[in-house]
Amino acid sequence: MQTFIRLLPAFGFICWLALNATSQTALSPKEIKNSLGMKLVSIPPGRFMMGSPETEPSREAQETPHEVELTNGFYLSAHEVTVGQFKQFVNATKFRSDGERDEKGAYGIDGAGKIEKMHAKFTWRSPGFEQTDEHPVVNVSWSDAKAFCKWLSEKEKKSYRLPTEAEWEHACRAGTKAAYAHGDDPEGLATMGNGADATARAKYPGWSIGIQGKDGYIFTAPVGQFKANAFGLHDMHGNVWEWCEDWYEPNSYPKGKQVDPTGPTTGKAKVQRGGGWSSDSKRLRSAARIGRDPSAYRGCYLGFRVVLVQATAETLKKSAEDRTKPAGLRVMSGGHSWSTENSAPLCQAAGITGHMKLNKQGLNSNRIEDLTPLLEKGEIDVYVWQHSSVGPEFPKFLPTLVELGPKHNPNFRVLMQMPWLVHDGRQGVKFPEEYEKTDLAEYQTKMEKYRKQQEAYVDEVNAKAGKRIVFLVPLGDGMLEVRKMIVAGKIPGVTNQSGGNSVLAGDIMPHQGLRGRRLGTNMHFAALYRMSPEGLKFPGKEGDGLTDEQRPILQKLAWDMVSKYPYAGIAKFETSQPSKQCEKTAPKTGVGATAVPEALKGWKATQDLPAESVVTDYNDYIEKLPRTERPGVADVKYYVDDTGRNAVAILVMVEGTRWTHLLVYDKQHKRTNVTKFGARKPDTDPKPAPTPKQPAGQRVAYTLMSNGAEMEAIVKASDIRGHKEVNAPYFGTWHGFVNGGKDGIMPKPRELLRSGNIDVVTVATWTWSPNLETWHNHVGLDSALAGTVDLGLEKNPNFRLCWRAFLKPATIKKGNMVVPDFVQTKKTLEKETKELEAHVDLVNKKHGKRVVLIVPHAQAGLALVDLVAAGKFPGITDPADLWMKEEAFNMNVHRHLRALAAFCDFAVIYGISPEGLNPSFKGLTYRSKGGTDHSMEGITVEQMAILQRIAWETASKYSYSGIAR
Repeated sequence: MQTFIRLLPAFGFICWLALNATSQTALSPKEIKNSLGMKLVSIPPGRFMMGSPETEPSREAQETPHEVELTNGFYLSAHEVTVGQFKQFVNATKFRSDGERDEKGAYGIDGAGKIEKMHAKFTWRSPGFEQTDEHPVVNVSWSDAKAFCKWLSEKEKKSYRLPTEAEWEHACRAGTKAAYAHGDDPEGLATMGNGADATARAKYPGWSIGIQGKDGYIFTAPVGQFKANAFGLHDMHGNVWEWCEDWYEPNSYPKGKQVDPTGPTTGKAKVQRGGGWSSDSKRLRSAARIGRDPSAYRGCYLGFRVVLVQATAETLKKSAEDRTKPAGLRVMSGGHSWSTENSAPLCQAAGITGHMKLNKQGLNSNRIEDLTPLLEKGEIDVYVWQHSSVGPEFPKFLPTLVELGPKHNPNFRVLMQMPWLVHDGRQGVKFPEEYEKTDLAEYQTKMEKYRKQQEAYVDEVNAKAGKRIVFLVPLGDGMLEVRKMIVAGKIPGVTNQSGGNSVLAGDIMPHQGLRGRRLGTNMHFAALYRMSPEGLKFPGKEGDGLTDEQRPILQKLAWDMVSKYPYAGIAKFETSQPSKQCEKTAPKTGVGATAVPEALKGWKATQDLPAESVVTDYNDYIEKLPRTERPGVADVKYYVDDTGRNAVAILVMVEGTRWTHLLVYDKQHKRTNVTKFGARKPDTDPKPAPTPKQPAGQRVAYTLMSNGAEMEAIVKASDIRGHKEVNAPYFGTWHGFVNGGKDGIMPKPRELLRSGNIDVVTVATWTWSPNLETWHNHVGLDSALAGTVDLGLEKNPNFRLCWRAFLKPATIKKGNMVVPDFVQTKKTLEKETKELEAHVDLVNKKHGKRVVLIVPHAQAGLALVDLVAAGKFPGITDPADLWMKEEAFNMNVHRHLRALAAFCDFAVIYGISPEGLNPSFKGLTYRSKGGTDHSMEGITVEQMAILQRIAWETASKYSYSGIAR
C-alpha cells in the first residue's frame, strides 16, 4: 500500500502527459498573437461532412460529401495575411516573388475594372488597385506563400504552414452544414464576405455579380471588415481566394470516412478555397474549390492565411526528429540506361519528407530547351546526369544548365555520375564472362586518368559559375572497389565479376546488375542528402534484394567513397577550388596595413547583405580555404561600388599573420576576382595583446530630456561595473543650464560640479531644426557650457560634457496636413553641425584636450529615416511614424528614436558598441505633450539590432564623438 501511495504523484504526472498529448486544444488559449501582430484563433479537432449535399444549389460534382475527422487542433490566422505582414517578410529576407523573379508579373486590373492578362507591372506591390498594409496581400503564388511560412517558422522557432483543404473547410464551416457559415441565403454574404455584388456593378455596369446586396467594397477590403464565423475567423467567404497545402484533383474526394486527410500525393495544381472579391455566390460557398499552378499562377484576387501547428507531446517529438533530417529535394535524373539514381525508397526509410522524383528528361540529344521551362520556374533542385562516358565527352549542355538553374533557384546543383569504362576500356568484348579477364590494376590506372579529366572539366565549369554547382558521384570507383572485393572473396554470396549475381549484368554494354544498381542508389543518396545510407532498408516485402550480409558492406562502401571524395561535396577541398585560377599569390614580404586600403579603393562599406548567390559563394569559398586557414576566419565585411558590383572581404589569422581575401563580384553576382594579401608575422613574437576590458563605470548626471532611464537600462545590460547615476532623475533643465552664461548655472548643479563627483554631464536639446535659436546662445567661452566645463575640471581632470540633440525635422504643408521635409532637414543639419563643431572647438582648445563631445543622434536619426523610407526597417513603413503625431514632430519622439538616442549616448560615453546588448525597457514610459504616458516596450529584437548598429556606426565614425581617430 505504501509503495502504491509513493507512486501516485508519478502516476498523476503520466496521466497529465497523456491528457495533454490527446487533448492539447483544451489547454491552449483561444487566441494568441505572434511576432507580426497576427491574431491566430484556436480551431478544435472534430468531425464534419466535407463537400456538399446534392440538394445544395450551384454545387459541383467534385464536391462528393464524405465524413472527415481531424484528430488535432491547430491555430489559424483570424485574417488573411496582409500586405504589411508580407512586406515584413520581404524586407527581412530580400525575397522576390515568383512574378518578380520570372518578370512575368501577375494578373491585375485596368482602368475599366477588367482583369487583364498577366503582366510584369502587376505584382503583390501593385495589383492595379489601391491597397494599404491592412489589405490582404494578393498576386502571390503558392510557392511565395510557402516561403512566407518557412520564414515565419524560422523566425519564431515554431511550425507554420498553409492549411490542408480539410482543415480549411472545417474552419470555414465552424460547425455549420449550410452552403455558407451564416446559412443558405447568398444575400447574407453582404455582411459576411466581400464578393461581386451591387457595389461593384454600380461602378462597373458590365460586371457579373452574385448578390443584389452591397458589401461596400469593389476590390479587396481591409481584413476583418466583415462578421466573423463561430470560430472567430474573418473573410473565410470572399475578399481573396486562399491557397491550401493539398494538390488539387477535380474528382479526388473519396466516398468513405477520412482521418486527417492531406489530399493526393502528386498533382499539377494546388487547391484554392473561399472565393474572392470578384467571385459570385457559387464560388463563395464553404464547399467550393478550384486548383491552380503552384508557381505560375498569381491572381489579384488570390492570397492566403496560415496555420500554426499546436505542439502536442507527439508533434514535439516528431519535430525534434525532423530537425535533424535534411529537407526533401526535387530531383530529376537524366542520361542513358546506366541510371542508378533511385533515392526515394531510402528517403522513405530515413524519414526524409518532401523528396520528389521528377519526370525523367534525359537530354540525350543535348536539347537543353526541353528542360528550360522547369529551370525557369525554379522547380528543379538537383539534376542528376548519368552516363557511361568519361572525360571530355561529358554533356555539351552542362554550361547552359549551370547558368539557367541557379538563376531561378539559388540552391540548384548538378550531380554527375562518375562512371566506369565501357567494355573495361578494351575493344571487342563479346561476352560478359570476358570481364573476368580484366587486369583491375590496369583498369584503375585508366580510371584515374579519365577521372582527372572529368574533375578538370567540372573545375572549369564551376570556375565560370563562380561557385560549386556541379558535383561528382564516384560510382566508377565504387564499382571497381566492389570488383576487387569480389576477387578477394569479401562479398558474401558473390563469386564472380560477371553473371546474374555479380556487380555487372549479363550484357556487354555494361549495364549494372542488382548489386551495382544498389551501390549506385546508396552513393547517390549519400551525395544528394550528404548523410550516410548505413542501416537503411528499402520499404516493403521485397526490399532491395540484398542479403543482410551484403547490404551493410555496400552501404558502408558507398558512404566511405562519397564522404571522402571532395568533388562529391561532403569532404572539404584542401585547395581553394575553383577560385585558385584568379587568386594572386600572397607576397613573400608583408604588405602591412597599407595593402588593405589600397585594395578597397573605390569600394564603399555597406550594411546590406549582397545577393543570396554571393553569400552562398563566399561561404563556399571559406569552406574551401586550406585547413590551416579555415579555423582563423576572424571577420567578414561587405562593400559595393557605384557600378552595382559587390565585394566581400574575409579576414583570417594564421599563426599570428593577418590575411585578407577580397572577393569581387560583377553585376550578375558572379565572382570575377579574388585578391589575397598577407602581412608576415614579425621575426620576434610580439607580446600578446591584452584581453579587451570593459571600460570603468562613470558617474553620470543627466539633464532634462537626456533619456537617463533608457541609458541606465542599457548600462545594466552591459558588463560595465561602477556606473552611477548622479542626482536622479535629472541634473537640471537645459533652458537654464545653457542660456544663462557662466553665472546662470544653478547653485545645486554648481555645487555638484565643484565636488568632483561627476565624470559626465549629458546635455540634450532639440535645436537642430530650422527657424530656432542658433548655437551662438549656447556655446562659446562665456556660455554656461564653458562654465560647466571649468567647474567640472576643477577637481576631476577626467570630466567630460556630452551634448546630444534630438532630430526635429523641418516640415511643409501638404493640403491640410503637416509632413516632414527631410531634404531641408539634411541641409539645415549640415550647416548647424559645422557651427556647433566650431564653438565646441573653442572650449576644447582652451583646455588643450577634448572635453566637450558631440553625440550624433541627429545624423543617426536621419540614417534611420532613410532605412524606413527604403523599406528596410521592419514594422515601420512611414518615416513620419518615428514621431508622435500629437507632438507635431516635437522633442518627445517615438520609442524607436528615443532608444536610438540612448544607444548613441552609451556609445559616446563609454566608447564601445551597444550591439548585442538586450536592455529591458520594461516599465519605462515617456509623456506626450497632451500628458499621455507612452511605454518604451514594444521594440522587436530585429528593430533593436538595427538601432544598435546605426548608433555605433554613426558614433564611431564621427570625430567629435571622441571614438573615431
